[in-house]
Amino acid sequence: MESIKTHRFFCIRSLRIIVLLEICLVLTGMNGQSIVISEPMDLKGETISIPHAYKLVFKKDGRLLNGTIVGDYTTVIGQRKVIFQNVKLEGSFTAKEAYSDWFDIKADCILDSTKKYVLGTDNYQNFKNLFLFPIIEIKSGIYMISGMLNCISNQKVNGNGAIIKCLNQGVSINIDSSRDKPIEHVEINSLHLIGQELEYSTPTQWWHGVNIAFASDVRIENVLSEYFRGDGFYIGTTIGLKEAGRIPNNVIISNCKSYNNYRQGLSITRVNGAKIIDSEFSYTSGHSPEAGIDIEVNMVKTKEGKTIVGECKNIEIRGCLFRNNKRHGFIISNAYNSTISINNINNVKMFDCKFEDDDISIMGCDNCKLENLEITDGHINISGGSIIRNLTLSSIRMVENQPSSNKDAISLNYKPDWPERNGILIDDVYIKGYGGRAIYVGYDRRFHEKIFNNVSITNCVIEECGSGILLLRNSINGLVEKNNIIR
Repeated sequence: MESIKTHRFFCIRSLRIIVLLEICLVLTGMNGQSIVISEPMDLKGETISIPHAYKLVFKKDGRLLNGTIVGDYTTVIGQRKVIFQNVKLEGSFTAKEAYSDWFDIKADCILDSTKKYVLGTDNYQNFKNLFLFPIIEIKSGIYMISGMLNCISNQKVNGNGAIIKCLNQGVSINIDSSRDKPIEHVEINSLHLIGQELEYSTPTQWWHGVNIAFASDVRIENVLSEYFRGDGFYIGTTIGLKEAGRIPNNVIISNCKSYNNYRQGLSITRVNGAKIIDSEFSYTSGHSPEAGIDIEVNMVKTKEGKTIVGECKNIEIRGCLFRNNKRHGFIISNAYNSTISINNINNVKMFDCKFEDDDISIMGCDNCKLENLEITDGHINISGGSIIRNLTLSSIRMVENQPSSNKDAISLNYKPDWPERNGILIDDVYIKGYGGRAIYVGYDRRFHEKIFNNVSITNCVIEECGSGILLLRNSINGLVEKNNIIR
């Protein structure tokens, strides 16, 4: 029966393709059957719907041209060469491996020395076809796309070092579900994404490289994301009554780089469980906050005036480099809240990171720890109108090479309408060469109560700074001991 089906498929060439395919499928009459294509077949603009669980098997010179194929858990089997030419895929497909070669994707993109687009084929539709498959192999080369690529659950994208120039006005790679269930189990490895910042002057901050929204178990590894008119990487979802459970969780970004992006190297606005490992976030410039990494909760006000705030918790940042971002290397910024004792940024840990000409700004957190950091020509500012409690700074080395700047190394600030600071430990910090104060604890002089509770500054070494530790009257309740100030 299979041979009869194949014979009719290729011999009744004068009929419309959609009718022809229906005829051959009636002859098989069983799920799980194969349609074998062994020579070029022009669909002449027709749309073909493949029955559930059928296989498309490409042999010899077989390929489909000029039409639309709608899959229904359709398995594609073919060699690593062009089998779809000017064809649009819709529906669901699978394959042992899907190759960029299948879709005649052209690696002909030319960029100038600044990485600005010069010319090349728009491969957007063909990449959309490719991203319908769970396991993807992209051939090394330089490609251009003009639209967003959506990931599916249980997907693994092997980029093999391919460069994709993204000229779309929006997100480039999107890992997000519009349904009740998140996108799950996505891996993207070895890609170089170049955004559209050099091509557009549109006032926006939302054109991200990789957007991780309502998704679970996502791993991004060895991906360089640069020149996006937004963030290199974004983790988070919007806030609202209907989006209460749409929280990204278990996200890993490993051995990635984010350079020269417009707003942030990485934004985290809502997540439960993220690890940022051995990555670099540098040279952000263009739109505030202009940081390497910004952890800043999303929030919205309802019609009734109630503020709904998201949460960012269980975040680990380890072995990362921050260099020459316009404003800060690292920001923690919680919801402004002076009346209710809540905190939505919880359990953030940073270890073994380096900052070069980059600052750290902490404006609200609970149970956060920064340990074993190297900071060159940068400072740490603990400030803002949000609750700050259970914060530890330990085993940090800070060196300033421009002592004439009068910059403080570590400053804790307070104003009357801000919530109290509670449980701050600064321990084993080496500070050298700052023209200002090594550690400053200060407040608005109109406010005379103790507003830093259980604050300890211990085991610090201060060398060649403008001054050592300055505490304003009634500004601390805790320990200041075993510190060594070397003039």
